[in-house]
Amino acid sequence: KPYFLLDFSAVNICGTYALRAGGYTSDDFPVMTREAFDTALAEKLLTFISAERCGCDVPGHHPPCHADIVAEHNGVIKSYCGGWHDAGDLSQQTLQSAETAIALSHAIERAPSIRDRLQAESRWGMDFVLSMRFGDGYRATSAGITRWTDGIIGTMDDCYARVHNHAFENYLFSAIEAQAALDETDADRRDALMN
Repeated sequence: KPYFLLDFSAVNICGTYALRAGGYTSDDFPVMTREAFDTALAEKLLTFISAERCGCDVPGHHPPCHADIVAEHNGVIKSYCGGWHDAGDLSQQTLQSAETAIALSHAIERAPSIRDRLQAESRWGMDFVLSMRFGDGYRATSAGITRWTDGIIGTMDDCYARVHNHAFENYLFSAIEAQAALDETDADRRDALMN
């Protein structure tokens, strides 16, 4: 079938439009500013990302989860939950949560009308990233499980998160935490990111 390439670069007035070609007319569609598009897209992405929060109740999606995935180093045991897990809700990677958090922070510039939501979600992720540091270069980095667990530490279904001290991962975490500190408006959070 033939197809056509249409150039709409001359359309620069916001409004509702329809396409007419031959005997066909499209449904109405909006033409908006770039910020309006970015805001609508950011709101949809935030709704999805919020549903993937790990370790808390997400009404309509899942109860608190993964509190019995633990990371252990030098006698310190941490519950490996927070940030966001994958779409299947059974994996979690600290670095992916860090990358997501900084991307959300940067999205504030493109969608300032939802600044508070973007900032809150970004902080959720960075709080998890910071909580996975053991203070000596080691971090809890990831966990992949194949089952839902009971959420209680000390029962037979506990799982262990991986703990590493890898130079490249630490470099990436440091860069993300430094950028997050520059973006952060709360002094206490900024200090935590810089230390």
